Parts: sequence; structure tokens; C-alpha cells
Amino acid sequence: MKNWLKAWWWLIAGAVVLSGSCVIQAIIPAIVPPANKQGNSAKFFLATGAFTATHYLTTDANGNAIDGGALAAVATSGSASDLGTGTLPIARIAAAAITPGKMSASTFDAQVDAATVTWAIASVLNAQATLLFTTHGGSRTLNITGPVIGGNYVLVLTQDATGGETLVLGTGCTWKVVNAGAGAIVLTNAANAIDILTFTYDGANCYAALQTNFS
Repeated sequence: MKNWLKAWWWLIAGAVVLSGSCVIQAIIPAIVPPANKQGNSAKFFLATGAFTATHYLTTDANGNAIDGGALAAVATSGSASDLGTGTLPIARIAAAAITPGKMSASTFDAQVDAATVTWAIASVLNAQATLLFTTHGGSRTLNITGPVIGGNYVLVLTQDATGGETLVLGTGCTWKVVNAGAGAIVLTNAANAIDILTFTYDGANCYAALQTNFS
């Protein structure tokens, strides 16, 4: 009985070894490239100087490195329809209406004091301005034009040496002032006082806050 089991064990083991070697022999050629493919051809390619910096590298049917030709030029204009054909990147940016000029203003634009002051925000997301009260009539109205949805804006308000001036929030949006301001702000009226009006725009409303008496 033991000899019979041994005979079967050797028969099974031999079949596994034979079948395993066949499998290994079938797999090895598929995963190990010939020695003269990528390594040697890459050395030859660089040594001959055949590769151009503005070209891309590809391979031929045998796996040898070859010059693929000139790189495609980057598009400098286009429309949203170009996105489907892979034209980049200007068309993609234009379609999204994103330009550096919309991101921020780099200076505090001085506004001219008068009975009506109109701050032209010029369709940027972030803008800053200053207003020095030099017209002594007691009050002036602030109108705004060109705010952008989601924009944040800062206006520095300064009394001159006389002081006592006030500001009414006018047109351009519906003003909503923090702490139940009901669309009105109360400035520091002392001479040379500095207050800062900040607000954000949602497409209809300007949500505003006044920080007072900077010194």
C-alpha cells in the first residue's frame, strides 16, 4: 500500500514540475525584453545626437527608441469648442472667464470727494480705495459700480483736519450693515479720524461692516 502511494506521489510531483517548467518557459520571454532593445538603443540614440530637444521620444515596432517628431505648438487662442479637441490652455482659460485682472487690485485708488462719490470697482474680485473728506458740506453719498459676485472690497475713510463729515451708502447694491445697521454707518467725526468700510457682494446685496477710529 505504501509503495502504491509513493508511486502516485512521484507521478503527481513530476507532472507539476513538467507543467510548471512549461508555464515558466512561456512567461519568461514575455516579461524579459531582449538585451538589444531599450538599453542599447537608448545609448545609441543619445550618442548619435539624433534626438532634438523640441521633439518627443517614442519607439518603433521593435521597441527601439526613435525621434517622434516636433512637439505640437501650444494654442494661443480658441474657444470652448476647442476643449473637445485638446487645444490648451488659452481656450480653457477663456471659457472659464478667468483673467489675472479679475483677481485683485494692487493699489489703493484715491476717490475724489464731492457731494456724490462714485467708486468704479471695474469688475475685479478684490479692490481697495481711499476717500479723504475735503468737501465740507456735512455729508456725501457713496455709489458703487462694477462689483463682482463674491468680491471683497475695502474703503478707507479719512477726516481731514476739520472733521465732522458723514457718509451715506447709496446705489450699486442693497446695503446690509452689520449689527442691524439698516443700511447706514456712523463715522468717527473727530479731526483726522480714520474709519474702514469693508463689504462683500452677492449679486444684489453688499454685506458691510465699519471699523472705526483707527489711530
